[in-house]
Amino acid sequence: MEILKAIALEKIIDFPDIHIQTIRNYLKLNKQYPKNIKSRKYRRRFEAKYVGELIQGDVSTHQWIPGLSEKFHLILFIDDKSRYILYAKFVTSDNLENHITALKK
Repeated sequence: MEILKAIALEKIIDFPDIHIQTIRNYLKLNKQYPKNIKSRKYRRRFEAKYVGELIQGDVSTHQWIPGLSEKFHLILFIDDKSRYILYAKFVTSDNLENHITALKK
């Protein structure tokens, strides 16, 4: 649609500055718009029905503090329904003890 609008602005001197959706609607009404274009169907993301039903955990490793050569790990647990952060802590090593401590808290 952007290309059609650019061509129209270039070729037609008095072409009004209109929104792309207006051009798309005009083409659909005039039966010149291709019918075989399928609309995108997005998958619905799974979401827990109740607070506390599903807890997601993740560990990310980055150089969180610029200038330090040491990398830190962020252990994070979040509730899927409420998006409430249940636990977040920076640790120096990603090991089993840190994960057990996080799960206990």
